Amino acid sequence: MSLAIIPLPIRFQMRPLMAVGALALLAVTLLVANPALAQSDAASCATEGAVADAADNPGLVADCDTLLAARDTLAGSASLNWSASTPIDQWEGIAVGGTPLRVTRLKLQRRGLTGEIPAGLGGLSSLVELDLWFNQLSGTIPSEIGDLANLELLYLSRNRLNGSIPAWLPNLSNLVELTLGGNQFTGTIPPELGSLSNLEHLALWGNQLTSPIPPELGSLANLEWITLGGNEFTGPIPAALSDLANLETLSLIRNQFTGPIPAELGSLSNLQSLGLDSNELTGEIPSELGSLANLNSLSIQHNLLSGGIPEELGSLSNLESLVLTNNQLSGQIPAELGGLTNLQSLWLSENQLSGQIPAELGTLTKLEWLVLGFNQLSGEIPADLGGLANLKTLALSDNELSGEIPPKLGSLANLQSLGLNNNRLTGTIPAELGGLA
Repeated sequence: MSLAIIPLPIRFQMRPLMAVGALALLAVTLLVANPALAQSDAASCATEGAVADAADNPGLVADCDTLLAARDTLAGSASLNWSASTPIDQWEGIAVGGTPLRVTRLKLQRRGLTGEIPAGLGGLSSLVELDLWFNQLSGTIPSEIGDLANLELLYLSRNRLNGSIPAWLPNLSNLVELTLGGNQFTGTIPPELGSLSNLEHLALWGNQLTSPIPPELGSLANLEWITLGGNEFTGPIPAALSDLANLETLSLIRNQFTGPIPAELGSLSNLQSLGLDSNELTGEIPSELGSLANLNSLSIQHNLLSGGIPEELGSLSNLESLVLTNNQLSGQIPAELGGLTNLQSLWLSENQLSGQIPAELGTLTKLEWLVLGFNQLSGEIPADLGGLANLKTLALSDNELSGEIPPKLGSLANLQSLGLNNNRLTGTIPAELGGLA
């Protein structure tokens, strides 16, 4: 005997579906009527221990809500210990302060974050520092970050952020340090950045930014260092940069700048580091750079510079590193460089320098690297170089040096590398070199 399945009338089939729909509608109605049910984490910030004295710190409860909502977007495949059951002042990277209490600092550098910058972070109205440096964050910088009116420190370098540098950044009028280096930003530098009157540090290196560099940056009267290396800037070095009177560091390395080095840079009296490596700069090194009394590092290697080394550079008494490798410099090495009493590194290799090695270089008692290879230097190796007690590298190869190897080189107790090959040296190898342990 078989059983016959008799279909129910349509009205009876619809009743279960209608019942389910009614329940769903009831649930939505309850959520609208009571928003706390729609965000259980929000309620638990105040009730499960994340925020003590919640009634006295409603702003901190709101910050807690914001961070819990942002956690997974920010972390991506990483993890953070942010939890409603953990006191917020024990959360990774979170600092709380002020009266009443608020979240003031979010510091998550080197945490392996793989998500994006959550737009919700713009609600942390008391935030002073946002540090997401050295992660793997992607996407753009959300415009809501421009609402952080109290922000002073914004560190986003070494991520995978893209898009353009936001023109709304001047909304952050209290910003002191802005680092966006090592990302994938494209386009130009917004001229609006010139209105960040409190800015001291600006790092835009290692992106895909193109010219022009806006002259408005010359208005940043408090700027102490600017690093624009590793981009795609072309044309001359902007003269506006010479208006940055308080500048201590100027790095324009690994771009495509052309033309001469502006002599006006010699007016940057507070400059301590000048890096112009790996561009296409031409012309001579301006003698005005010899006026940079506070300079401790000058590096202009891998360019197309010609002419002689200005003797005025010998007056840079604070200079610790002078690197002019791989240009087309000619003429003699100025004896005045012997006055650089703090010099630790002198790299003049791969040029067209001629004449003798100045004996005065033997007075540079702090020198650790003396690299003069691949030039056209002639004459004898000065025995005075044997007095460089701290020297680690002496590279004189591929020149036209003649005469004998000075036995006094055997007294270079810290020497680790000695290059004398491809010269015209004669005589015997001094037995004293056998003491270079």
